[in-house]
Amino acid sequence: MKLLTKTGRMFLLISFGVYLAGATGGYLVLNYLTEAEAIDNLKLSKQKLLKELTDKPFENTNWISLSDSIQIIATDKLTTETITDIELYNSLEKEVLAYKKLTFTKNLNGKLYQISIFKPLYELEDFQEVLLITFGIIMFMLLVLLFWINYWYSKKLWSPFYGTLESLADFKTSSNTSLDLPQTNIHEFESLNTHINTLTKKVQSDFQNLKTFTENASHEMQTPLAVISSNLEILIQDENLNQNQVQQIGHLLESIGKLSKLNQTLLLISKIENRQFEKNEKIDLTQTLANKLTLLQPWIEGKNIQTEYRIDDSVGIEMNAYLLEVLLNNVLGNAIKYNLENGSLKVTLTHKYLKIENLGNKLSKPTEQLFQRFQKDNKNKESIGLGLAIVKQICETYGFTLTYENLENTHLLTISFQ
Repeated sequence: MKLLTKTGRMFLLISFGVYLAGATGGYLVLNYLTEAEAIDNLKLSKQKLLKELTDKPFENTNWISLSDSIQIIATDKLTTETITDIELYNSLEKEVLAYKKLTFTKNLNGKLYQISIFKPLYELEDFQEVLLITFGIIMFMLLVLLFWINYWYSKKLWSPFYGTLESLADFKTSSNTSLDLPQTNIHEFESLNTHINTLTKKVQSDFQNLKTFTENASHEMQTPLAVISSNLEILIQDENLNQNQVQQIGHLLESIGKLSKLNQTLLLISKIENRQFEKNEKIDLTQTLANKLTLLQPWIEGKNIQTEYRIDDSVGIEMNAYLLEVLLNNVLGNAIKYNLENGSLKVTLTHKYLKIENLGNKLSKPTEQLFQRFQKDNKNKESIGLGLAIVKQICETYGFTLTYENLENTHLLTISFQ
């Protein structure tokens, strides 16, 4: 989730809570004021009514209408003044409406009367409803305006940070150019850019030093290994050597060959990790795979392996041609090298994946471990344990998904392109 989205959601959540609390509080206050207004009106009507009754002689047949409705009934019981809420049918509105009722007793001309004054609340309720709607609209518009201002200002405020992220996304350790970070007058972002510049320069320097060391070490190791191998090959041809000496020299040549291969493989992995193979091109994987299988056909026939190929036409892939060559050599080479005599090999290629299924001995360790460096099955003494590590590194470089399954004597390796 983006930072602006997260802060925007939090702002909306807090604003909605404030809006809800304000609306509830406003309603309660307005309702209280409405109730108080209705009661004040009733008391004012009472004062006017008592003044009329005091100034003029009262007759039981008189009907005084100083408020919306007044009821005067003779009684023989003196009661305290009360204010109650009731509902009455209103002939004008033609519906049942809420009223406030003020009831009290009064002695008029020596007789006791119960007087009730009714005050309709629908006018105040209509006013309350209009006020609440108006308040709600104003609050909503204010909320939208504040949200837009907050989003716009936050986006402008954080623009140097996002500019820094874009520069970091394009950063390459193999490049000698420094980062072009956006200028800003915000102290925290300026401090961040300063530290990032320092860090990236150190990373570039360390990368160049490591690259130089790796290449030099590899080159310097290959030269003496080649010299030793050449001299041993000359020495093994000496007719004065006995059988035991020839075998010992043969073992030395084999060890030197493994050491040379190990040196070259580790150098290759280092180059892949450091993204030194940046030249990508659109490659016809269908044709490349077909050519590779044709070259490997003599090896396949030598082990009498039954083959089944299902290769779609015009499968294209964009990657470095050399790394694709290394990838196919490793996965196909393993499928043939560790296949059983009179075994089987099934290769499937679609626009989504490459699957290689072959027979072989059951593995003695989990398949996940085989992708780690120097991890190999105990039965495969000739392997140096780096083939699948290279394949994994290439797949990670291009975002491919690599899986390896082993069920009894069946091995299935899948490279998904999507």
